Amino acid sequence: MYKLIFADDEKLVLNKICRMMDWESSGFSLLGCCSNGYELMDMVEKEPPDLVILDINMPFITGLEAARQIRHSYPRVRLVFLTGYTEFEYAKQAVELNALKYIVKPVTAQELRNVLLEVRAALDEENGHIRKMAALEYFYQQNRKVLVRDLLSDSARSGTIYDRARAYGLDWNGQTFFQAAVFSVDRMNSGAAWAAGDGKTMLYALGNVTAELAQEAGLGLACTRGGTVVLIGYSADENGFSLRMQEFVESVLHIVAGQLQFTAAAGLGNVCRGCAQIASSCSEAAQAMELRTREGGNQLFTMQDLHVS
Repeated sequence: MYKLIFADDEKLVLNKICRMMDWESSGFSLLGCCSNGYELMDMVEKEPPDLVILDINMPFITGLEAARQIRHSYPRVRLVFLTGYTEFEYAKQAVELNALKYIVKPVTAQELRNVLLEVRAALDEENGHIRKMAALEYFYQQNRKVLVRDLLSDSARSGTIYDRARAYGLDWNGQTFFQAAVFSVDRMNSGAAWAAGDGKTMLYALGNVTAELAQEAGLGLACTRGGTVVLIGYSADENGFSLRMQEFVESVLHIVAGQLQFTAAAGLGNVCRGCAQIASSCSEAAQAMELRTREGGNQLFTMQDLHVS
């Protein structure tokens, strides 16, 4: 059931339509009716609807101004104008605000019902598209986890992996150099939360942050693996690649500590040429990360640190 707010300053129209319309048969639940722009904006802010039907000429805040505010703050809310004005300028402004309909009064119950059915069809189509995109993204994310697992196997072959990466929406053409990083929640400094059973939640949050930031940066892909988060970075150019990875990993640790309120540790393996050696880089990263047991969390450790220690 979609949510609707109806706004009109003419009391007779407001009362008649709000009381007599069978909103639910058209797929809508009426959140409320109001007679001026202030009331409308207050209702929208308290519970954003899917559709607002509003009169253009309302007191305090006009329908056009209210529509502008709604369009700015709630761009997915659909707008239908109901008005007694037929002037071209009003219709033009309604079009500029991306209104679905511009209805001239008086309006019959059947006309309004037809509009509601049209809006419901548009909302159904939009939501169906969103669900499909969400399902497709879930499919990609799940299969990228499988891809990471295969990359970490000793039998990974470059040609096959590149083909599968492309099938999952990853363009690895020209990506010659790879480097693995491994993250882990710092249990020493997160003891109370970890003991309270929040460990899985913390690991999930760490994985999400790492994956989202890596995707935004175009640097690699990440997923949870066992009790860790594995990041596989890739680059067409070896020059400066390891430094970019190091700076990225450190930024993730900083964001986790600042925004998620717990600390993590990370290890960085060596850069390898071709995906066949990613498993080795990941093993190195895991070894480097184990330094956290002696040095503490919120730090990045590399193979150089491991050799020094």
